[in-house]
Amino acid sequence: MGKSYVVMLDGGFVRKCLQLSSGAGEAEHVSQPTCLDVLEHVRSLEAHARLLALDRHRIYWHDAPPLSGRERNPLSGERFDFTSHAEHSANLQLQAALSTSDDVAVRRGEAVFRGWRLRHRALVELAVAPRPLIGEDLVPNVEQKGVDLRIGLDIALLAVRRIVHVVVLVTGDSDLVPAMKLARREGLRVYLDRMGRPVKRTLLEHADYVFPSAPRR
Repeated sequence: MGKSYVVMLDGGFVRKCLQLSSGAGEAEHVSQPTCLDVLEHVRSLEAHARLLALDRHRIYWHDAPPLSGRERNPLSGERFDFTSHAEHSANLQLQAALSTSDDVAVRRGEAVFRGWRLRHRALVELAVAPRPLIGEDLVPNVEQKGVDLRIGLDIALLAVRRIVHVVVLVTGDSDLVPAMKLARREGLRVYLDRMGRPVKRTLLEHADYVFPSAPRR
């Protein structure tokens, strides 16, 4: 059997990057990425010379199911219904489609409501001309829990058991540096795809190779 690689995708990071690449704006109006978008990005990585001669073991998609339920906006008093927003159904559809795709494993963390935060647009407006806050200035602050932990555990398992030779990590999360270091100590090579986004230097330091913004063929 030849040398193999695994593709580990940090779902929240990938979804955000694909939204940005489509020229999307605020969350209510973004064009949500599909399963096809994700797999096309993976294929663009696999066309790179560093992977062409290797066999793909599996694609891992690490993400959290979208948050459900309602939360009261402290300024307007209105109830924010998470399930009524397009991102909720799009994310469910994306995870469902990926989970039934060939050689794809979906690992799910948890989404947790952490209160409210100011929209970026509101911050800009308030910096130019201070005014009282209104309900529309606030958006829910939703945090993913357990996603980076699951990525780290999967990397550790693959490394210790020598299941693959290369880990292709698609993320911008520097919390994964310990897992990257472990994989390299176990003899694996770690390739990083930051999808053209700025990341902390430590993430770059512990990668054997960083893909360019547009992977070369």
